[in-house]
Amino acid sequence: MQVFVSEYVCGGGWPEAEISGSLAVEGRAMLTAIVDDLSRIPSVEVVTTWDARLGAPPFRGARTHRVKSPAEENALFERLAAESNATLVIAPETDGVLFARCQAVEAAGGRLLGPRSRAVALCADKLRLAEHLRTAGVNTIATEVWDFSNQTAGQGGAPPLPFPIVVKPRDGAGSQLTRLIAGSAELEQFRGDHDAPTHAKLIIQPYVPGKPCSVALLISPSGREIEVLPPAEQLLSADGRFTYRGGRVPSRTSDWSALQTAAWGACQIVPGLRGYVGVDLIVPEQGPSNPIVVEINPRLTTSYLGYRAIASENIAEWLLLPTRFRRPIQWRQGSVEFDAAGRIVG
Repeated sequence: MQVFVSEYVCGGGWPEAEISGSLAVEGRAMLTAIVDDLSRIPSVEVVTTWDARLGAPPFRGARTHRVKSPAEENALFERLAAESNATLVIAPETDGVLFARCQAVEAAGGRLLGPRSRAVALCADKLRLAEHLRTAGVNTIATEVWDFSNQTAGQGGAPPLPFPIVVKPRDGAGSQLTRLIAGSAELEQFRGDHDAPTHAKLIIQPYVPGKPCSVALLISPSGREIEVLPPAEQLLSADGRFTYRGGRVPSRTSDWSALQTAAWGACQIVPGLRGYVGVDLIVPEQGPSNPIVVEINPRLTTSYLGYRAIASENIAEWLLLPTRFRRPIQWRQGSVEFDAAGRIVG
């Protein structure tokens, strides 16, 4: 069985001259981990791509095509997705990249080891997803779109939500361009740092003090077999940029059941969610028993690095061969802390 793993940023699809930042660090870590896990499954051959600018790939166990341009990578992506038995896509939601790649696999008649393109389209649009969740009665965070590129906070152009607010891209990933803004002065500074086209794609949300967590779910191709994994803590920077520093699995939060129930409830109302799905939540300081769903990540997330470290079985086998996998997943005692690069640090 040939399984194609495509990681967009480090795999050669990244169009920028420099491959750096959190997307590259986390992408490299996820690609390395999932290639290793899939390659340990008997009768599975893993194939992937790697950007030649990054030197030697950091993993073994895969037939790796080194590519020299996004055009070459895209051509390989289409061919490998068509000829492989299954394709796992790892890509940011930004600018519709993840959606386009999942749609391309479907168009080629390939099998996606992950959410269908229609689910990606909904989850990637944070404004649309928030409205969808709220309409369904899910406890989610208030989300507003506000084009403040030509407004001045000091001249009546106040945001539709009271400060402090969180500003983020409507389709962003990896905390890119996400900021905590405490008042008008910070808002003006943020506006001055970025151009008008960027502003037009931003949304705002209220800042909710609390503990950021996530819950991953494994959903079979039929959608009938679901495994809700233990909650994970998210370790974020304290500079108002929410940069992902890693996580801890399982979370030290006491009410696992509330987090798992909230995550599963959110996923149930999004048609086409399959494979590995990550749900970001906040355990608020005021009302910790009522977690808030922030967003749904329709793809492999960095928390996979922690889950694989404490799982007694190979989680990748669940994704690829769910009918053969022994359930439920057995977890080792204790917890593990990891950084954004996939290193176990505690």
